[in-house]
Formats: sequence, structure tokens, C-alpha cells
Amino acid sequence: MAPDMTLSQFDLTGFPHGNGSRYQHNIGIFSLLYVKFTLRRHMGYFLINVYVPCSLLVVLSWVAFWINREATSDRVALGVTVVLTMCFMNIENRRDIPKVSYATALDYFVGGCFAFVLATIIQFAGVHFFTKHDSGEVIHLTDSEDESDNDQIVSWLVLSYVIY
Repeated sequence: MAPDMTLSQFDLTGFPHGNGSRYQHNIGIFSLLYVKFTLRRHMGYFLINVYVPCSLLVVLSWVAFWINREATSDRVALGVTVVLTMCFMNIENRRDIPKVSYATALDYFVGGCFAFVLATIIQFAGVHFFTKHDSGEVIHLTDSEDESDNDQIVSWLVLSYVIY
């Protein structure tokens, strides 16, 4: 191995090698060479590109807790922006790691961060709904409203019943 050979995401910690012969039934004796590469992953790359940004996005989503509950558009815009950023980061980071058929620790971490961000949006929806519901505002239905509006109101009422 060349001493100046490096990998961008790994350190080569060892490569035991050797030769020998092996007997295989129905084939006979054959010669073989073997080498085992032992690699250690650089954590700095993933800390800088995945763990720190995802953690900061979760903290950024908590800013919505300090925004006035009547500022609906601000809270929704913040939540949607953070969710879209998390989706983009997840897609970009999947390109940098090997494709495997099982979930990795990185997948669990990003999924957990995504769950916290979604929880802030769901919390806002609940606060907004129950603030309007408990404030005494009455929902008036007119004949000119179409059925989709009625279905939406009914679904919110069912949701409030389930939560209570």
C-alpha cells in the first residue's frame, strides 16, 4: 500500500494479508491470496454536514413557540420552511453514504429530528384550533358554501372530539 494513499471519509487502520491453499470438496486444492481492509469512518464530516444542521433546524422550529399565536402565516411559513429544509438535507445526505437495505443510525437521527419538527407544526395546529374553538367564535355555515368546506369543518370537529 502506498503510504500517501488516503480516502476522503475513511482512515485505513490495517490490512492484514497473506496467502495459502485451500481444499474444496469436488474441486481439489487451490491457491489463494487474501487481504482484509479495516476502515474507520471520519465523524467530522457527518457532524458538520448532518448532525449539527439537523439539530439547529429542530431548535429553529422551536422559535414558533415564541411567535404570537395569532400570527398564523408566520408560524406556518416557519414550519413549512423547516420541514422542506429537513427533506432536502435528508435527500442530499443519502447520496453521500452507501446504499443499504436497512436503516442506519443516521436515518434514525434524521427521522427523530423530522418528528420533532412535525410535532411543532402539530402543536401549532392544536393551539390555533383550540384558541379559536374556546374563544367563543361560532362557525356559521351558509348555503353558498360548497361541500368541501363543510367536510373540512366536520373533520375539525371530529378531531376536537377525539382529542378531548
